[in-house]
Formats: sequence, structure tokens, C-alpha cells
Amino acid sequence: MNNKLLGVILYVIFVIVVIAFVIYKVKTESPEKKKARQREMEAFRTMQQHKKQEKEQKNQMKKQNIITCPNCNSKDVSFLQQDKKAFSVGKAVGGAVLTGGIGALAGFAGKKGNKQWHCQNCGNFFETK
Repeated sequence: MNNKLLGVILYVIFVIVVIAFVIYKVKTESPEKKKARQREMEAFRTMQQHKKQEKEQKNQMKKQNIITCPNCNSKDVSFLQQDKKAFSVGKAVGGAVLTGGIGALAGFAGKKGNKQWHCQNCGNFFETK
């Protein structure tokens, strides 16, 4: 029990020494270093704000669900069709093994495919998920 208590006391003393050292370094820092550190912090804050604004703009575009042409960035696009995934042999075999013959119909179960779009501005055809 005494060994654990001694270990805790030594750890607390170590932490106090480290904190005191950091405080000493900050207080004895030259004015040039302080200004340089402040400029770095300001640049970092500016960069973080810029990233946050970009992220908010992307989220806002997603909420509006506006499809734009990847070629010309036009919003004048028309929906053509939505592909469906083909028959999945792996799902059919798995379903047949697990449930018998009727499970082979699981091969038809699947996700919808990509959506196809046509840009009215530049004539580009493109797909989205």
C-alpha cells in the first residue's frame, strides 16, 4: 500500500514540476516569439473559420439537394433514369444455402443503382448515387 501511495505522490510532484516549467517558459518568452506565436494562432483561427464556412456551404447544398453538372456546374439538368443492380449470384447461393430453394430469390434483392442525368447547358451525361 505504501508503494502505491509513494507512486501517486511522485506522479503529482512530476505533474507540478512540468506545469511550473511550462509557465516559466511562457513568462520568459521574448516579445518577438510572442508576436510570432500570436500570428500563427491568428492564421490557424482564420484557416479553421474558412474550413468551417466551406463545410457549412457544402452541407447547405446537400440539404437543398441541388444536382449540378460536373462539367459546367450548371443547375439546368434533367433526370433520365435510375439503374438497377443486376442479379446477384452470391446472394442467390447464400439464400439457397440458408433457406433452401426459395432463398435463391434473394439474388434479385439488391440496391438501386446510379441515377443518370443530362445537362441541358453543355449536353453532358453523368451519374450520381
